[in-house]
Amino acid sequence: MQYRAHVRTALSALTLILVTFTSSTNARAIIGMPGQPSSASFQEPQQPDTKQPDQSTSKSAVFTGTIVKSGSTFLLKDAAGKVYMLDAPDKAEPFEGKNVKITGRLEPNATLLHVDAIEELTA
Repeated sequence: MQYRAHVRTALSALTLILVTFTSSTNARAIIGMPGQPSSASFQEPQQPDTKQPDQSTSKSAVFTGTIVKSGSTFLLKDAAGKVYMLDAPDKAEPFEGKNVKITGRLEPNATLLHVDAIEELTA
């Protein structure tokens, strides 16, 4: 009978240790303590990017070249071979294949041209 009592005591102690260890490990995983395996990690919430592109720094400029169509997109290809994507297909379509002068603003990435006006260049 004493043997069973010792086994029950040992099992109770082992259960208590196991419950304590499991709770401790889960708590560490939740709060992301270093050096512990983590099934969950805490990350700082990210602030939404409220910065809007500063259109005031992007001044209008004049670009010349030929309007070409690529799929449903219209591009301006200048004499040096540089290509700019145009943001106004409705304005560009009548000038497809023609030499033009475009007044617009170039995005900071230097590939998208916001079209203000398009005029055909005559030879």
